[in-house]
Amino acid sequence: MSEKVCPECGAKISSHANECIECGYVLDQHNETQTRRPPALKPASQRGGGRPSTIRRKAKRSGKIVTFGSYKGESLQWIAVESLGNRQFLICRNVIDCLPYNEEQCATDWYDCTLRAWLNDEFLNEAFTEEERARILLTDVVNRDNLEYGIRGGADTEDYIFIPDIREADKYFDSDEDRSCKPTEYAQEQGINASDTQGTALWWLRSPGIIDYGAAFVFTNGAICHRGTAVDAFEYGVRPALWATL
Repeated sequence: MSEKVCPECGAKISSHANECIECGYVLDQHNETQTRRPPALKPASQRGGGRPSTIRRKAKRSGKIVTFGSYKGESLQWIAVESLGNRQFLICRNVIDCLPYNEEQCATDWYDCTLRAWLNDEFLNEAFTEEERARILLTDVVNRDNLEYGIRGGADTEDYIFIPDIREADKYFDSDEDRSCKPTEYAQEQGINASDTQGTALWWLRSPGIIDYGAAFVFTNGAICHRGTAVDAFEYGVRPALWATL
């Protein structure tokens, strides 16, 4: 059997494989799409070696809670789900706002959506001081296809702030209950759709849904909805993620 080497982890895999079974690197997608930078970003320092990526698999799990930044008068708490030396991959502990994935109902993906632009401009500059922004790392974000419905994830991006995709939401949480997430007071004031019994909210994933003008999301009970909903739905929440040196 002919083999090739995964460019991410160096593992030997079948020459016919589209994805590395060792690290999850999507080979066909990286050959066909270009990496693009987010719009309207202010520079952040690049410390601790190579740029972090959402396809890494050899990092050490942490799980500690980190307070970093603040938004609308509330301190932001993050779950440190992976660490690489002094670099931490953080997923916000709460849903912090209520915004559509894209302001217009049209075919879109993570690269083009208004939520990505908002996170990497308005939110980045409002939620973090200049010193904190210098600790946030530009990340190579892999935008995988929705394999269940065959919808393309679009071009890979370079982001300071992003949201988890389907695979990350599955990987970094042990159960639906663990994945369920409560909104901040501000997000509740913005009209987020939250459970009457648990107080947990719907939140977006960056993966596409069943159609190219839909996006996947997480239900209030923590289950992942691969089918997704319309990108301009306004009652869904934002749960940011980032890599930072801490």
